[in-house]
Amino acid sequence: MREVREVHHTDSGGTAVGMMVGIVLVVVLLALGAFFFFGGAMRGANTPQPNNNPTNIQVNPPQAPAPSGNVNVNPPSQPAPSKP
Repeated sequence: MREVREVHHTDSGGTAVGMMVGIVLVVVLLALGAFFFFGGAMRGANTPQPNNNPTNIQVNPPQAPAPSGNVNVNPPSQPAPSKP
C-alpha cells in the first residue's frame, strides 16, 4: 500500500498577491488609457477656436390678444351710511 504524506506550508500565498497586484495594475492602465483616449490632457488641442462674432437672434414677441367688446365690469356698490 502507498504512504500518504501531508505537507503544510507556512508561506502566505504569494501567487494570489501577485495576481491581485497584476489585476489592479491592468485596471489602472485601462483607466489611464480611457482618460487619454476620451479627452483628458489632449482635449484642448483639437477643438476649433470659437469665433468672436456676436450672435444676432431677433425673436418677435407674440401679439397680445385684442380685448373683446363684451367686457362687463360691475364695481361694488357703496355701503349705505350708518345712522348716528
